[in-house]
Amino acid sequence: MYRYRFFDLPILVDFPVPELPSMLSEQEATDQIRVRLKSGLERPKCWYVEWPAAAPVPEVRAGSIQGGYLLDYPRVAAYRIDDDGCSIDCERYAGAAMSEVRRLLIDQALPRLFAHRDNLVLHAAGVELWGSAICLMGPSGFGKSTLSAALVGVGGTVLCDDALRVDCCATGVSCVGAYPGMRLWPDSVARTHISGYRQSPVSPVSSKLRCLPEVSTEAAQLVPLGGVVLLDQPVEGGPGHIELSPTTRMEAMAYLLSQCFKLDTSDSGHVSRILGKIGCVVEAKPVVRISYPRRYELLPSVVSMIASGLLGRSATG
Repeated sequence: MYRYRFFDLPILVDFPVPELPSMLSEQEATDQIRVRLKSGLERPKCWYVEWPAAAPVPEVRAGSIQGGYLLDYPRVAAYRIDDDGCSIDCERYAGAAMSEVRRLLIDQALPRLFAHRDNLVLHAAGVELWGSAICLMGPSGFGKSTLSAALVGVGGTVLCDDALRVDCCATGVSCVGAYPGMRLWPDSVARTHISGYRQSPVSPVSSKLRCLPEVSTEAAQLVPLGGVVLLDQPVEGGPGHIELSPTTRMEAMAYLLSQCFKLDTSDSGHVSRILGKIGCVVEAKPVVRISYPRRYELLPSVVSMIASGLLGRSATG
């Protein structure tokens, strides 16, 4: 059995997951997640989500089963998530690469398990800069990972590339990343000049590189949230104009709700509790939009504008 950290909890897995930071301690924790390889997982009577909806074979579908939920990726694997949020059973399909099974586990199934435990888990990249976390949000392809690498280049520490848990309590708003790492295109790796990260292919069907820190700590630390940046659609060509603008409360809440991980969207009580946490974040921290042409030479200016707008300091590096 292999022991890893995901967010701030131990994960016990039947198979190696080298993308996750290892936990060396053998002491049993009071709260931990178990991940097992299984076959013949129960199928739901009907799927409540199929995406894309019109596809002959969907990329992903989800449904309720006795005692839990099933996430099914027909070309790769199925993941049974127990209703108590304490375990995942994985069924690997014939011919599927194990790297793809691991990718969907750590980037899709596990974040949804944590979200099902009433956590606010944002589909976001996170970077710690000067003791505060900057949360970067936007659809795939909008440049979150490249901007994360640019922030690392001025002294930041990557928290996560895809899943950021945000906690609200009486002392403030803090966050923790699922696991440290970035997924970057080769040209972004070359142009952002990141160092101290080992590189490996994300999957057999992508030229993206997974960049993981050479050294990662066993214990995860909660980091105070500095603010949230929503990346607008990339601007192609034109002048190098960079614009950072505030959002309205309703705009920010709607965006965060649309970009948080979910498992059972029919659970109105869960949705209400998550909305309450989103409201806490929006009331306490700045949520801004940024628009800029996706040109590498502009990244230092983009980073400086974000650092100044959210943290009140100028970034140089």
